[in-house]
Amino acid sequence: MIEIGDLAALATAAGTLVVLTGVVRAALSPRSAAASFARAIALALEFFLAAGLLRLGDAMTLTALATIAAIIATRQLISRGVLRPLARGS
Repeated sequence: MIEIGDLAALATAAGTLVVLTGVVRAALSPRSAAASFARAIALALEFFLAAGLLRLGDAMTLTALATIAAIIATRQLISRGVLRPLARGS
């Protein structure tokens, strides 16, 4: 049976693989190295966040649930309030 800790370890391993892939792609294409590596790091951070949320959710306490909700709400505010205007060039 797969447990939450196993899923968190899998998400961490996937994030590490994404970072290593970004390093290799950046080394192979030096002209777009910064953009390629930045995209890889952003994606890897999503995997690491997922792993942390899985581990936190495994605690099954009201405090852990409130922390998860705060993290999700903060990420939504940042993505809607900060990243979208930057993507549009405002």
